[in-house]
This record gives sequence, C-alpha cells and structure tokens, in this order.
Amino acid sequence: MRTLHSDKAWKQYGKHNPYFGVIGTEEYLNENLNEQIIDDFFASGYKYVKELFAIIHSKIDPAFKAERILDFGCGPGRLVIPFSKYTKEVIGIDVSQKMIDEAQKNCLKYNVTNASFLLSDDDIYCIKDYKFDLVNSFIVLQHINLKRGEKLIKLLIKSLKVNGIGVLHLTYYDNYSTRRIVNYFRNRLPYLSIIIRLIRSLITGKQFRNLPQMQMNNYNLNKIFAFLQKADVKEVYSSFTDHGNYWGVILIFKKK
Repeated sequence: MRTLHSDKAWKQYGKHNPYFGVIGTEEYLNENLNEQIIDDFFASGYKYVKELFAIIHSKIDPAFKAERILDFGCGPGRLVIPFSKYTKEVIGIDVSQKMIDEAQKNCLKYNVTNASFLLSDDDIYCIKDYKFDLVNSFIVLQHINLKRGEKLIKLLIKSLKVNGIGVLHLTYYDNYSTRRIVNYFRNRLPYLSIIIRLIRSLITGKQFRNLPQMQMNNYNLNKIFAFLQKADVKEVYSSFTDHGNYWGVILIFKKK
C-alpha cells in the first residue's frame, strides 16, 4: 500500500493555517494568532539558526561563511528570515504557493531584502541552475513519502557546492508503539484520521478540528549514509531530536 500524497495536506495548511502547519500547537492556529505569537514563531527560527551556525563553526568548519543558502520546505519563512542575516542570498522553496505568499509578506514585515522564493516539485527543477554553500531541511522530510523523500535528499546533496554544508533532519523511529500501528493505516486510508480524531475529541472533551492529516515517516539511515558517502562526504556530525516521541536526527556534513 502506498502512503497518501502529503502535498495536498500541506497546501491546505498553507491556505488556512500556515503557522500551525509548522508548529502544531494550538496557539499557532489562525484563530489564535497575534503579533506576539508570530514574533515568538520567528524567535524559535532565530534560535535554531544561531545554534546551527555555532555547531558548524565548532564541529565542521570554523571559517565557514555562506553566500547562498537554500531552505527546503520553507513554509512561511520561519528559517529563511534568520538565515538572511548570515548570507548574501537565501532561497526558500516550498510546494505550497500560499506558504510562499505568506513568507514573502513576512519578509516585507521584517525588512528582509535578500530572500527569494520558488515553487518546488519532486525534481526541485526550480534550483537546477543554482549551487549552494548551505542546504537546510528541518522538520520537513518526515512528512514526505519515503521513496519521494529519498530522491529529494539525493537532489539536495547534489545542489551543494564543493565544501558546501548540508543539514538534513530525518525521523527514524516512533517511540510510541500503539501510534506506529495506527499511523501505518492512517497514512494510507483517507478518512481514518478524521475518525480517530473524532473519537479522541469525544473521549477527551476537546474541540474536534478537521485538520489535514500529515503523515510521519521513518527513514532508513543506512540508505541516507550511503547517499552521503557516494557524494564524497567524509564526516557527519549528528544530534538527536525528540518531537512528541518521534525520534529523529539532524545530520550536518560537508561535501568535499
């Protein structure tokens, strides 16, 4: 059985709840948004980027500077805006035009003038003429069908310049056994997610929200390391992540 295509769900989030689509807690639903919540949203992006460059400079390349950065799956620009402070040019790509529209509005709001956005596809054809000093993908690839995701990972690695640095976040294990079984079917049967959420709302008394189902996929890290070694990557720095018992890893590497 194939998994449901995640792009449709992501485009719905881009249209109706772009911030909740990135950080799935209730304050980021459109109905709850205010200026402080949106500022906090981007503050979390600044924290991620600052810590990322600290790791790059301490573990990978102390002299690293990026003239052009790619953020894959940019959403409403949570990382594009802070990345703009570290480079001459940052490009965000996304499959949702509504997400891109929101990111462009945010760049105007925060006076970011060195960012641009492109509509992506499975071949990321939009960046075929570009090479990047830094390629970043965070909390994105787990929502993409594995076969598609592996292809995209290889293309992202290929888009790096020689001595460019790649940053890939992948989930590899669901540490909640019951959810593993439920998700197998929920990611494949269109209406099962709605039924599960309806039952949950009846049990807990919480408001039922008919939100699009975003699949969660665990990557085979053996394959990912093989992709990296074939691309002449010699070393990888890794750090673990835990988002609601979805265990993941951030891989940071330099392409020789």
